[in-house]
Amino acid sequence: MGRVAELLGALDVPGSRVEVADYLARVRPELRVTPPALDVLRLRRGFGRSGRERAAIRVLTNASLGVLPSWARAELAVNRPRLLRALWDRPLARTGGRIMVWVCGPSRIREAAYARATAEPPQAD
Repeated sequence: MGRVAELLGALDVPGSRVEVADYLARVRPELRVTPPALDVLRLRRGFGRSGRERAAIRVLTNASLGVLPSWARAELAVNRPRLLRALWDRPLARTGGRIMVWVCGPSRIREAAYARATAEPPQAD
């Protein structure tokens, strides 16, 4: 993600997991759950026209919430146990993503995005 942030113009992007952890520890006192964040979470949990759509969105929501640090999940009142996140949420989301890629077939947009993300940065003059 650091590479994407730099390509979008961010400066001094953490380059490792340790640097990200250090950064989050420094800014942690400034971070808090806001009413709009809770509104989005409620929206995502109930989104979808059918039970099947709501189930798919719930899988993706649970997996995305699972990567948040424990303090953020606690503030959002997300109490999914670690084993459930590791053994159910993540594998199910990965499998669903792979199935979607397979069903949709090759994508020029996806290929172009991967090419941009792995390209060498332009050299400064």
